[in-house]
Amino acid sequence: MNKTLIFVLKFVSSMIAFAIALDLFFDAAFADIVSFSLLVTVMSYMLGDRIILPAWETGMPSLLTFSWFMHLYGFLGVYCLTVTCK
Repeated sequence: MNKTLIFVLKFVSSMIAFAIALDLFFDAAFADIVSFSLLVTVMSYMLGDRIILPAWETGMPSLLTFSWFMHLYGFLGVYCLTVTCK
């Protein structure tokens, strides 16, 4: 699959998820949603797709990547809501 297409799909899915979570449940600006989505997309792509997955060629990296980024999403979401969205 094309690397650009993978990046765009990650960004769009992040935008949809964060728009639902941050805009509907909290008072977040559109710029907050876009910047948060871009940050998470870049980190997810660079760490998950370019470093972790090529290093290990089994199914375990997928589980580790999913687990790690779910924790990252939770931490950054709480940080965004407590610091920037007051």
